[in-house]
Amino acid sequence: MEYKLQCTVAYAGLRCIKYKYFALKRKYDSMGIISNFREVIRASIHPGGNTKEMGIGDALRYYYTALPMPIVLLALAAAIVFAVSFLQSFFGGLLAGTVVAVAFVYVLISLLLYPIFILIDTAIVHFFSKILFKIIKGPIEKTYAAFIYGGMPMLMLSWLLLILFTFLPQSIAYGLSSYQNSLSIPGIVLILILGIWVAAVAIISLAKQHNVSIVRAFLAYIVPVIILVAIMLALEAPLLLGIGHKSLLPKGATCIATSGYSCANPTVALINSVRTLSVTVGQATGATWYPPGSNTSIEFYLVPYNVSFTNASTPGSIESSSSVPILNSVELQTITFSHGIGNYFSGNIYAVYATSQGGSAMYTNIAMVTIEPS
Repeated sequence: MEYKLQCTVAYAGLRCIKYKYFALKRKYDSMGIISNFREVIRASIHPGGNTKEMGIGDALRYYYTALPMPIVLLALAAAIVFAVSFLQSFFGGLLAGTVVAVAFVYVLISLLLYPIFILIDTAIVHFFSKILFKIIKGPIEKTYAAFIYGGMPMLMLSWLLLILFTFLPQSIAYGLSSYQNSLSIPGIVLILILGIWVAAVAIISLAKQHNVSIVRAFLAYIVPVIILVAIMLALEAPLLLGIGHKSLLPKGATCIATSGYSCANPTVALINSVRTLSVTVGQATGATWYPPGSNTSIEFYLVPYNVSFTNASTPGSIESSSSVPILNSVELQTITFSHGIGNYFSGNIYAVYATSQGGSAMYTNIAMVTIEPS
């Protein structure tokens, strides 16, 4: 008897859940939320059907009526990420809350402002592809509608993007520095896929809206990108090649020593079109520093931020050209880095030394250096 009663209660519970599910479904269907999200999926998967003619106002209404369901999914994703991360540890939960809140607000604002950003892109593409090169012939409204269609994959997967970029348990549990030094590989892969997908939908939609071939639509999409990249490279070429005079020098450099060490007078100079950084360093450890092993000089390396320095062959590290055969405690030495100094740099100075003659090498981060762009 008790078993039958339990079964009856369980069956009634399932029926209740089923009833509530379909009641909610009917409610949201009546609001158009689910049907609008279906349109997002259709426009993303079958861009060949994106032929509806829309003015800019119509395209804006089309986008914002499709937005509620992605926002709901985004909020659910943020709640799940925070809840799971909070269960790991109290500190992890606090950090997760900050990370998820920032990511959620960033993605939400991106979704809300996407049509405005697209309006700027549309104007650029219209200028180059229609007015300048005559690749397409339709009005600007058609280009705008095509790019709004192109944003549908982003709407559909924004919640997943939030999860992949913030749901890093190993980083959230062990602190912010670990989080900064970690990359979500699945998130990066998704970004690449999403970028290709958005471009593909936009190109196909351009072809349908302007009634041109896929090749012409592709050219209309890619030509402005190539021209803008070429213009930026042309503007940056003098800085990249180190051509010019004092105006090419960075605005200044700062050097902040770690505890027990000194770092002062950071100076950036342009010598024979090569930027150099000179800085005065010292140590107050109470020990005398010697060259490690068979080396004849204590070595100093400039290492970019977020690069783990292990030896002289560490990628991105720049070795000092100065010779420092010995460095006593409280003694100061000026060292110079003369290769690979760009217009902007943020990193650390590492010293490689031994505390006895011919001793084993020790690696120590003695200062943080920042070179500001002009």
